[in-house]
Amino acid sequence: MTEFPAITKVETLLVMAKENEKRRKEFYEALLESHLYTFGTLEAEEGAATGQVTLRYFQGDGRWVLPIFTRLDYMREAMPEDVLKDASAIMIRGKELFDIVDTKAAVVLNVGSEVDKSFTEDEIEDIKTGKIFTYYK
Repeated sequence: MTEFPAITKVETLLVMAKENEKRRKEFYEALLESHLYTFGTLEAEEGAATGQVTLRYFQGDGRWVLPIFTRLDYMREAMPEDVLKDASAIMIRGKELFDIVDTKAAVVLNVGSEVDKSFTEDEIEDIKTGKIFTYYK
């Protein structure tokens, strides 16, 4: 097995899933249950338990990109300092993030780290609908 400095459950399962297809269902379950970091805003009434999340996409390679991260240090290492200074970082549960993500955007987990993953358009749609779990028993 390839050695990676995996720390979070999602990172550990991602490494395992890359090498063993039988672990992919666990990875997607953990991804949707975990809290992830990305850029965006949350607008809510004071004291409200919920609010409106707006994700911040970045232009890259001719398409919109949404970088998501399992840890803040990955975000700090991957993103330019001007982005970190000007854009608001938010923490959001994976399920809520994938519910609102634009399926036409490129979604990249932990970009620039040893435990990264790019999600395809079809994969994002299958995660949103739950169909992804029918592929892995």
